[in-house]
Amino acid sequence: MTKFLGTPSQKYLFPALCTLLLSANAIAQDLTLVKEVNPTGSSFPHNFTVCAGKLYFIAMDNTNFNTVWVTSGTDATTQRIGPITGVSNSIQNLVTYNNKLFFSFDDGSGTGQELWASDGTEAGTSLLADLNPGTGNSTPQVFTVCNGKLFFAAVDNTGLFELYVSDGTPGGTVGLRHVNVLGGSTNFAALGNSIYFISDNGSGSGNGLWKTDGTPGGTVLLKPDIVAVTAIPGFSAVLNDKLYFQAADAVAGNELWVSDGTSGGTQLVKDIGISVSGDPQDLCVYNNKIYFAARDDDHGIEMWVTDGTGAGTQLFKDIAPGSGSSQPRQSVVYNGLLYFTCWGTSELWKTDGTDAGTQLVKSGMDFPKVAAQWNNKLYYLFGASNIIWESDGTSAGTKLFQPENTTNALTTYTDFGSDDHFTEYNSELYLNGQSLGIASGFEPVKLTSLNPLPLTFVDLRAEWISNGQANVSWVVASQENVNTYTVQHSADAVHYSDACRVVASTAQNYHCTVPAGSRNYFRVVETDLDGKQHFSKVISLQATAPSATTVFPNPATDILNIKELMNYQSAQAIDLAGRVVQQYIIGYGETTLNITSLGKGIYALKLFGRNESRTVYFIKN
Repeated sequence: MTKFLGTPSQKYLFPALCTLLLSANAIAQDLTLVKEVNPTGSSFPHNFTVCAGKLYFIAMDNTNFNTVWVTSGTDATTQRIGPITGVSNSIQNLVTYNNKLFFSFDDGSGTGQELWASDGTEAGTSLLADLNPGTGNSTPQVFTVCNGKLFFAAVDNTGLFELYVSDGTPGGTVGLRHVNVLGGSTNFAALGNSIYFISDNGSGSGNGLWKTDGTPGGTVLLKPDIVAVTAIPGFSAVLNDKLYFQAADAVAGNELWVSDGTSGGTQLVKDIGISVSGDPQDLCVYNNKIYFAARDDDHGIEMWVTDGTGAGTQLFKDIAPGSGSSQPRQSVVYNGLLYFTCWGTSELWKTDGTDAGTQLVKSGMDFPKVAAQWNNKLYYLFGASNIIWESDGTSAGTKLFQPENTTNALTTYTDFGSDDHFTEYNSELYLNGQSLGIASGFEPVKLTSLNPLPLTFVDLRAEWISNGQANVSWVVASQENVNTYTVQHSADAVHYSDACRVVASTAQNYHCTVPAGSRNYFRVVETDLDGKQHFSKVISLQATAPSATTVFPNPATDILNIKELMNYQSAQAIDLAGRVVQQYIIGYGETTLNITSLGKGIYALKLFGRNESRTVYFIKN
């Protein structure tokens, strides 16, 4: 491609590197009511979405009508932006794109359930496009931001789900596929500049896997006669520039497939269950492999692992031996280890990828579901009542969560189809919560850290410089009485050794070059002037240094050089908030960018080419 539209969504900026907002170690929390939206009952806030520096959510007022609300975290700043009339409970699927909110809504005027947009004000909240003209409902859903564009599925006037793409304007919202597009509960799968979806088999009937870059010419059939599950969270994952997903054909049933974006490269990885379907799901990337739940002919639903090959796709751990099923779910990488819950055995497990390093953390956990990672802890929903538990990764540290300012349990309401009602915003955790003495009904509440430590890590990253060397960089805020920062390295996420030390200064951005091997875990140790130490989270680095585009010098002051550009033609500098702050036209081979106008900090440089995109990172001093 030679042209790109819009701003990448914050949600999709860094699929390979995690931006961390965390305190130096776990500290106590207070629970605070943000606003009593419904004084006579519960407002059931959900779909919390950060957009343009504010937090938005859907909530029900005392007239039992759902509207969009915005907050900066206080009662006074929490306001309804509408729409304030229309069909009750028809607002759905908030998504942020180009610093605006987009959602589905029926205002009762006769246009039906259509695509709306908001700039964060009541006056700026209005219908964007009537995709199914007249009283028919287009019911926009499956919003996905990719390649600087907003993709979604909506019903056209023939009653079929059509694939649409939008640049955020009425004229730039157009249909791409005029046959039935099968979506999912949240998002289409994204790989590179394209999204993947299910439509017909190329003849107007049956099913097939398609991909699109948002143009008619770039909308192509990859594999006919399969039904792929790419849109539902946990049913697909990206590893080494390939998309792995559950798909079914007429022979193997539901099994593990892979696609590199070409027809020839879209194929079955392994037929895990011969007489039964393997049903792979809850795919999670960890240590350059994918861990997932599946079954074969001899075992129930257990944890499997794949390196992307058939031979490398194997049963990882038979927790409930034989035909029993441990039912692994909600896999999450935390402090360098993979944690997963087992619904079949009511347990929490962790692993470093080895059999010896796979350990039971806690038993007796009835249907635990992952809620969030915050303040260097894991937060779980526990049981049918959705009481919140927390875990530091140990058995003793996995317990009922107890805020400092209340003795009552904190519960949440989860009947919204996903866990998007837990969102970190301005270093506080927002949720739909109920706790007597704080909120009598389910209202927007937040967890706030008490007794702030001498420093807060805003961002922590590790990137390859070359084989054998990596750059570890971090951004800090609120640093008081800090003496030094020490980067520590580990090959097993257990035993650490000092790799480099940096003396604290008035700067907020720090970095150092450290040795790196085949397995790498890094953490930063902050040492106070009085000798006390505080630890950051642990981050990992992939096994081998990629032959990636390089930028230098890094950190840079005025000029940033880019080498090995391949076929890249344009670039965007993106800050940690997900905002595009500079755009560039680039050439081939090597080019120089003027970054004088950028403020100090860490930036993602997203490079766009004809058939691919790549993101590299740099520090501006």
